[in-house]
Amino acid sequence: MAQQYLTPALIGLFSLLFLGIGFWINSRIAASKLAQQSSELQASHQTEHQQLLNDVALARQREQQMLHEQSEHQHQLKLASEALAHQREVEKQLSIQLGEFKTSLEAAKNIPRSLPVISAIYRKKTKTIYS
Repeated sequence: MAQQYLTPALIGLFSLLFLGIGFWINSRIAASKLAQQSSELQASHQTEHQQLLNDVALARQREQQMLHEQSEHQHQLKLASEALAHQREVEKQLSIQLGEFKTSLEAAKNIPRSLPVISAIYRKKTKTIYS
């Protein structure tokens, strides 16, 4: 009679054993898949992180280039401003010289007109002195 209960118990025990082995295999497969997904996700994040680092490096390089160009432009602007100031100073000096030349020219133009008057006055004075 004990054998009568032993067979179903053994069948139940082996069923539970195989069921446990199945769950264990399933959990190992799930853990393996999870580890693979985690590894892929980590690799993806590392790739994205490296890309971001590369982008930051390029942005810094571009920023440095732009700062260098800005510095060059400011230097050129300073040189142009100095050249313009020098040009204005030269223009001012030339304007002063031109004014002086105009004054001299006007004086030179007036000399021939006043020369006969001066010579007539000179002749009158010399006549009265020698007479």
